[in-house]
Amino acid sequence: MAGLKSRNRKNGSAGMILLIICAIGLGLGLSFRPWQGFFEQRRQAQELKTELNIVEHNRANLLRKEAKSGSGIAQEEALRKKGYALPDEKPLN
Repeated sequence: MAGLKSRNRKNGSAGMILLIICAIGLGLGLSFRPWQGFFEQRRQAQELKTELNIVEHNRANLLRKEAKSGSGIAQEEALRKKGYALPDEKPLN
């Protein structure tokens, strides 16, 4: 009788360990898709941050160009580089 009780106890322990391993495996299996979604959202957020940085950089460049070309001196410089001159001015060469 004593041998049977210890044998049943070992089977019960093995069954409990097997049940715990199955529960862990099931938990990991069911959590795979949510983690996949999490990593996909992080990737998309990183892409959007990169795109936002590019857009902000381009906007800053455009604002700088607009401020430079908005002044009268800057406009005159740009026109003179293109070869324009005032009607009463004579070329230096």
